[in-house]
Amino acid sequence: MREGHASADRHSGPPPWWPEGEPWRRRPHRFFRFAAVFFLLVVVAVIVAAANGYPHFLWLLPLLWLGPFFVFGAFISFGRMRNFPIRDLVDAAARLAEGDYQVRMKPVPGGPMKRIVSSFNGMAERLEAASTQRRQLMADLGHELRTPLTVIQAEIEAMIDGVRGRDDAELEMLLGQTSLMGRLLEDLRTLSLTEAGELKLDIETVEMHSLLSDAAGPFGKDEVFVIESDDGEVRCDPVRIKQVLTNLIANAARSMPEGGTIRIEARRRDDGWTVVVADQGRGIAPEDLERVFDRFVKSADSTGSGLGLSIARDLVVAHGGTIAARSELGRGTEIEFTVP
Repeated sequence: MREGHASADRHSGPPPWWPEGEPWRRRPHRFFRFAAVFFLLVVVAVIVAAANGYPHFLWLLPLLWLGPFFVFGAFISFGRMRNFPIRDLVDAAARLAEGDYQVRMKPVPGGPMKRIVSSFNGMAERLEAASTQRRQLMADLGHELRTPLTVIQAEIEAMIDGVRGRDDAELEMLLGQTSLMGRLLEDLRTLSLTEAGELKLDIETVEMHSLLSDAAGPFGKDEVFVIESDDGEVRCDPVRIKQVLTNLIANAARSMPEGGTIRIEARRRDDGWTVVVADQGRGIAPEDLERVFDRFVKSADSTGSGLGLSIARDLVVAHGGTIAARSELGRGTEIEFTVP
C-alpha cells in the first residue's frame, strides 16, 4: 500500500486547497500576534505604574516573568502542529476521492492528529475492502450467469438449425435454466437491499411451531424432519424468517444421505428465540467452515446459486440476530440463529 506524500515543501507556497489565482502571502499565526500585543501591554502597564507611583500595579510583574514562558510554550505547541503533514493529508484525501483506495497516511505518535490519521486510514481500508468485494461479486456473478446462458443459447441454436427437433424434455430443461437465473437475480436483489439497509421488514406476531412447519412442508414427508419447538410466539417478518429456514433446510437436504433426518429446533430464551437446523450429512471441512456464509461458496456437487447462506445471514442480521455454523466431517452440520 502506498502512503500519501507532499509533492513540494509543505512550508513554502500555498496549500493545494488555496483558490487558484489568489495571491498567497504567509502570515504570522494570530495567536503569536495576540501574545506579542499582550506582552507589550503588560510591559507598558508596569512602566506607567512605576513612573506614576502606583506600587499596587506591580502585581503585573509576575505576568512579565511568565510571558516569555507562555509564548515559548505556545511556539512549541504550534511547532508540533506545523510538523503535522496537513498537505500530505489533503493530497491523500484527493487520491482517495479519485479511487486510489491503497493510499495511507503515516501514523502520528500522539496528539489530536493521531485520531484524525487513524480515522482516515480506517476509512481507506474499508473503502478498499468494499471495492475488492464488489469486483469479486461481479466476477462471481458473471461466472454463475454464463453457464445457464450458454446452455440456453446452444439448445435454441440447435433447434433453429434443425439439429434438434422440438423436445418437451429439452424445453423443460431450458425452463429450469431460466428459473435458475431468475432465482439468482432475486437472491442478488435481496442481498443488495440488506447490505444497503433498505430491506423493509413487515414485523408480525406468529406462532413459532407453525412457522417451522410451514418452512419444512415443501421438502418431503413428515418423517424426514424432527421439529421441536417451545410454545410461544415470535415477532418477526415471517416471510423473511421462512426464507432463512428454507435456505437452511435446502442446504441440509442436499447433503443428507438416504434415510437421514433433519432436526429443526426452536427454544425460547429470555432475550428472544434460538433456532437450530441440523442434518446428518457429510459435514463441512474446517478450512471451509469459516467461509460458509460468503457469497457463491458452495460444494462441487451443489445445484444452488451459492447465495443461500449469505442471504440467511443478512436476513438474520436485519432482524438484529446472529447466526453461526458448526460442523464435523462425516457427522453433519448444525446452523444456529437467533431472533431477538
